[in-house]
Amino acid sequence: MLIRPNANDWYSALRVHHRFAVLQGSEHIASRFSLAYLAAIVRQHDCPLVLEFGAGIGTLTYLLLQKGLRVVALEHDPFCLDQLKRNIPAEWKSRLTLITDRVSIEGVFDLVIIDGNLPRQNEYRFLRPGTICFVEGCRQHTSWKFQQRIAAAGLYCELSHYEPWTTLRIKSRKTGLRSRFKVARLKTFRAGIVSETPRLIGSASTGAPRPKARRVSRSTPPR
Repeated sequence: MLIRPNANDWYSALRVHHRFAVLQGSEHIASRFSLAYLAAIVRQHDCPLVLEFGAGIGTLTYLLLQKGLRVVALEHDPFCLDQLKRNIPAEWKSRLTLITDRVSIEGVFDLVIIDGNLPRQNEYRFLRPGTICFVEGCRQHTSWKFQQRIAAAGLYCELSHYEPWTTLRIKSRKTGLRSRFKVARLKTFRAGIVSETPRLIGSASTGAPRPKARRVSRSTPPR
């Protein structure tokens, strides 16, 4: 799944992140990188109806409603629910449905965002072939569990990893020159499209991640 944010996507992401970074409960909001790529997904794909697990204080919800989409947001924490209602403009609330339990989920969705606990084993009726899945945050275990559970339902979704480089800028005290280093990668989110092709997930039916291929040094001739 190829996702390419453009300048407008980054602009929207930065504005939303700046708006929510100063609010109560902003300690665990989505990164600017995740917001930009989510903006790119809804621009590149037709996603009029979105289901969001773990809406929090509404960072991703705000971005989606800003793009004119309809959102069903699941959140059970009373503090987050209260903040979310305050953070969403009144003119957008007609396109927002807030629910506090999974039983209230009805229909199928074009985009499913997981930013919290996974649905239970038998609760994947909201998926269809072509649904886009977006797992926000560093949730490798959640991603594998998600793929296992939808495989049990006869569906398949290969979640691609998106890992932005963090950049470190250093200024020398002696020379005044600035140096720029790429120092680390962060697994910020995973995304994929649901299909009807069931496959084994991982190296075995347990869903364990595939073992990494061994790297052979170029200086050592093959035996």
